Amino acid sequence: MMRFRLRTLLIFLAIAPPIVAPVAIAVLGLSPEPITISGRVADRGMPAALTAVEFVAESDSRQRYVAHTDEQGRFALPGPGERPLQAGRYRVIISVPGCGMLRRTELVAELHPESNQLNLDLQ
Repeated sequence: MMRFRLRTLLIFLAIAPPIVAPVAIAVLGLSPEPITISGRVADRGMPAALTAVEFVAESDSRQRYVAHTDEQGRFALPGPGERPLQAGRYRVIISVPGCGMLRRTELVAELHPESNQLNLDLQ
């Protein structure tokens, strides 16, 4: 009887992770691998400082992430303490301030597990 229970337990432990992990990931909205996005925004070849770079998930979640460029036009997500990004398609909205106006550019990007790089030169 003890041998049967031990065998059943070992079989369960061997089978459960591949079944339970995807379900937990889907239910909790977790990504199996950390996803990051970083890059640089330039405006006619010059760093686009203080530019908002917004990523809006095209999935049902419509999760929204916003980064602001530094003086060199660089940005990175997620920032410290922010929720992790998920792989998938994102609408990317770049809002460049200047001369009392705000210029917006939109594009679509596909984020993949691990690191993503996005460098843009707005014309």
